[in-house]
Amino acid sequence: MKKLGLIIGGLVAVLIIFVGVMYFVSDGVASEFRQIRQPAPNLFYIAVDVSATIEEAVLFDFKYNVVSRLRQFIGDEAVSYHVVSFGNPGCGMESVREVVSTQSPPDETAFAYEVENKIREISVPEIDPTSTKPLTTPLHALLKTVLPKRKGGRFIIFSDLLNEDSDCPRQHPFPENALRKFGQDKTGQLIFLYTTPHPSKAEKQEAFIRRMQEMANKGEIRAFFYHVPDDAGDRSAFMESQLQKSIPATTYEIVMERASRMVDSIVTAVRG
Repeated sequence: MKKLGLIIGGLVAVLIIFVGVMYFVSDGVASEFRQIRQPAPNLFYIAVDVSATIEEAVLFDFKYNVVSRLRQFIGDEAVSYHVVSFGNPGCGMESVREVVSTQSPPDETAFAYEVENKIREISVPEIDPTSTKPLTTPLHALLKTVLPKRKGGRFIIFSDLLNEDSDCPRQHPFPENALRKFGQDKTGQLIFLYTTPHPSKAEKQEAFIRRMQEMANKGEIRAFFYHVPDDAGDRSAFMESQLQKSIPATTYEIVMERASRMVDSIVTAVRG
């Protein structure tokens, strides 16, 4: 029994030393530790990719779980949230549609009318053969435009992470400067729930994630990536769990979310 206690004590000591080392060698890990005592988040921005590469069944699961999560805040006037869809016809911000922008409603009836019904109507746009507007995925344009205006906010982005604007007269490069401006306020964070892309686009998705994680490891931004399971049986439970962390409503959820983010930042830093 004494030997077991020594082993456990040794493992705990090694863990403490390891975490301490990561704190000093990774700006991203250090940034997460500094957020432990920050107040509860009360402003959320949710962006939903409705481009043609997003499966309707996956989109349905996400919408259902977003509604379920936002319902937890009914009656809490301190909470406000914004929901947009992107990937609609048009280039740049013309492709972004505001769905909901409101303070949390006071009761279930108002929530159903002002929030739930509008979110459930989000869908992949049908192709209009008479329209001259291209269908794009303006991920870079969205980040470039919105992030600098919302420092300290919490962004949940559901997407395949593929920026597609080649059919537009103006293409938007990776928004590095906008990300740095957003990252100046360390209370803000970016949370990506991303789907599996077509195999031919996998490298493009990985390149976006690598570039974001490089900035996160330097402490320039706080960004987290979670892959949506391809298996339909696992997908809804995954989204429920991730949205509970991303949009915490209780003290317990807030504590668990911060512990999880610290672990995620350490894992990301170790992977490089």
